[in-house]
Amino acid sequence: MALTEPIKVGVLYSETGVTSAIETSQLYGTLFAIEEVNRAGGIDGREVIPVHYDPQSDPRTYRVLAERLIT
Repeated sequence: MALTEPIKVGVLYSETGVTSAIETSQLYGTLFAIEEVNRAGGIDGREVIPVHYDPQSDPRTYRVLAERLIT
């Protein structure tokens, strides 16, 4: 990996389903923080890229998507 490649960060918050009311605000806070880091020059000059999936408030979907983010 080149030192100029972006850094991918997994973001796993529901935008739909019963937990979306709280998780949507957490998602926006996370994306805002990533944006601020990038505006300040990134991490050692590397852009941070969020990789977001919506688990739809379903525990089984959380697991599947978390495994996808890991691999």
